[in-house]
Amino acid sequence: MREVTLQDRDGHHVAVSMRADDGALVIRGDVHRTSPWGVENYEYSIVVSPGDVPRVLSALGAPDEGMDPLDVMLAHRSDFLLAGERAWLRSIGIEPEFSSSEV
Repeated sequence: MREVTLQDRDGHHVAVSMRADDGALVIRGDVHRTSPWGVENYEYSIVVSPGDVPRVLSALGAPDEGMDPLDVMLAHRSDFLLAGERAWLRSIGIEPEFSSSEV
């Protein structure tokens, strides 16, 4: 399974992959840092259903449905990450599956 790193800085790592069994888009994040609010150590996962993946690509401006979703995500990562992955998905009408856990 191919995984693409979208961000790896300031204690925040974000990667994206496609789930092989059904084509869902999976965003995984790890946060390990000290912020003004204290120590943050958690992991999260955001899953976009296969049926919603074309809407994500369209919102990111992918010119062709045949493009690799991971390449599109990488090329437009700042659009996606600036607002926060989950918030951005909600802004385009997608309610992704979300889970998180402290580490």
